[in-house]
Amino acid sequence: TEEELETQHKRKEFIYIQKSAIELATEKGIKAGFEKGKLKGKLEGKLEGKLEGKLEGKLETAQMMKKNGEAIDKISLYTGLSIAEIEQIT
Repeated sequence: TEEELETQHKRKEFIYIQKSAIELATEKGIKAGFEKGKLKGKLEGKLEGKLEGKLEGKLETAQMMKKNGEAIDKISLYTGLSIAEIEQIT
């Protein structure tokens, strides 16, 4: 009957709207996740760079102190490097 056809049409329309809403929400979620991951990667990269730079500075300082004949325990105290790390510096 015409009433059944109208009901089927409304049901299909409802399903289409729901499906579209789910697809849109999924796209937004994926985009948000991507942006969050990108930001996290940038922050981790910056932090890693800073830590590497600090270590490099400590190693350079320790190398200069060692060349100038400073005691290893003093170098360790000033740089925060372990005695084993200082002993490996040439």
